[in-house]
Amino acid sequence: MIPRLLTDRCALFEGDSINLRSILRPDAVDAWVSDPPCGIGFMSMEWDKSKGGRDQWINWLADIARGVLVTLKPGAHGLVWGLPRTSHWTGYALEDAGFEVRGRVSHLFGTGMPKSLDMARQIDMHLCTLPGRHCDKHLPKKPREGDHLCPPHPSREAGAGYGTGLKEGLEDWWLVRKPLSEGSVVANMLRWGTGALWIDGCRVGEEGGTRSLPGAEPNYLNEVYGAGMGGLDTDPDAVLGRWPANAVIDEEVAAALGACADFFYVPKPSKSEKDVGLDHLPVQSATVVTGREEGSEGSRHGRAGKTASGRNIHPTVKSVALMRYLVRLIKPPIQLVPRPLVVDTFNGSGTTGIGALAEGCDYLGIEGHAPYVPIAVGRLQHAMVKYPAPLGRQAA
Repeated sequence: MIPRLLTDRCALFEGDSINLRSILRPDAVDAWVSDPPCGIGFMSMEWDKSKGGRDQWINWLADIARGVLVTLKPGAHGLVWGLPRTSHWTGYALEDAGFEVRGRVSHLFGTGMPKSLDMARQIDMHLCTLPGRHCDKHLPKKPREGDHLCPPHPSREAGAGYGTGLKEGLEDWWLVRKPLSEGSVVANMLRWGTGALWIDGCRVGEEGGTRSLPGAEPNYLNEVYGAGMGGLDTDPDAVLGRWPANAVIDEEVAAALGACADFFYVPKPSKSEKDVGLDHLPVQSATVVTGREEGSEGSRHGRAGKTASGRNIHPTVKSVALMRYLVRLIKPPIQLVPRPLVVDTFNGSGTTGIGALAEGCDYLGIEGHAPYVPIAVGRLQHAMVKYPAPLGRQAA
């Protein structure tokens, strides 16, 4: 484990998350929020391979989760990401590691890209009798001799309108908890500060909005999206807002559903949000940012063309607003734990850490893919400046 960033509030290590216990003592962590690989070979990334299949992948994640379980305080919660296709693998791994599965928070969005084969064109290629390499709708940027676009075949009508996949519109966050040690949630909370969710901190406000606790940071939900997005108020006449649901939606889904006061709204991260704090890094081309080879069919896809060049090359950057919400939901009361420690075993470009720092927590991340480490360092350093430690908190 190589330390790449060490401060009194934030630490980032480069290495394998299986070694988490070498840098943390047992019962030291207050919350685990992490976005692990999903085992589908996303964009042909080596770090997202299946490890040999379902059982091997589940065993791999379960081994990492067992190390996390030891470092978490009894009753501490985790929120662990999963893609629908293999989300059940994630759930099995967490259960096998010894966690209690408490539920799932589903993130619904309307901007997913369909990953599907056009069966009519596949029939064209399959039945094409021309010699050489069969191509679908585009020739490669550097075609080989014999490359050709397959002409329409009479049998293509059998496949017209058929495809092989649905558009992605949902991601899961498994809500898990380390078993209690004190017999009841209230006893565990008084002993460790953990065991419960911060419901009022994540309520979705009624029209007119809510107010924050006196002396607390201004309600970031109202600050970003306008009044009416949640918070906590000690005034009994104040409208606290609706109970947080196990679903999060983006603006596109909200517009389609109409009035959705029961759900938390969160946008996809903008390019400027992904790149903040990274002015010292070079700008990468859109093909590098999307992980697609220059001239490949994927690089010519209409959705790929909408991805601008940038400095943050991580392919699955999460929204800071989303990560703040997830951290806020499972962090312990500051009255019981003045310096909550949030851990992410798959740090990526550091968005979980930004969310943790913004919520007044300390953060420790681990990242095993070296190209993402300098990106995370820059973003985390910027977050520590943007979100200073809460007043009155003593440095470690």
